[in-house]
Amino acid sequence: MSTHFVFLATCLLGAVLPTSLHAASPQQPIAYNHNLHVSELEIPCTECHIGAESADHATLPPKEICATCHEDGPIGESDEEAKLIEFIEGPDPIEWIRLTRVSEHVHFSHRRHVKAGQLLCERCHGQMAEHEVPITRPAISFRREIGMQRCIACHKESGNARATVDCVLCHR
Repeated sequence: MSTHFVFLATCLLGAVLPTSLHAASPQQPIAYNHNLHVSELEIPCTECHIGAESADHATLPPKEICATCHEDGPIGESDEEAKLIEFIEGPDPIEWIRLTRVSEHVHFSHRRHVKAGQLLCERCHGQMAEHEVPITRPAISFRREIGMQRCIACHKESGNARATVDCVLCHR
């Protein structure tokens, strides 16, 4: 009788634990090395993330952006660059997995923060230039109250008269 109980308990725990304790980290299609590109080659974030200075939304780099430097073939000998070349030469886009999202009822403008507010990307996205492998979690979670508290604190600390904490400017 006790063996049946152990078997049943094991089955139940096996059904519950994988989803609650072992949430999978997103796997990017290419293990992009921000450190190499940003720190060593000194490529600004806005060179690849189009729209950060000029639009509400910044893009995840399409393969055409990568091709501006890599279209003539590999620069080095990494397996990740070989994957990139396959994307550039092939018909499929690079399906980057977006990690940072704001709720649908919230309006966030990169242009306002980067151009008008003169914020550096690191202020919200953390020290991306130090990462040699893709991150698996955003630097700031906007889906939890902590993200909003951080935004409000930043607005208050900025000293910029346009950085108000009026709810209707962001919440729609």
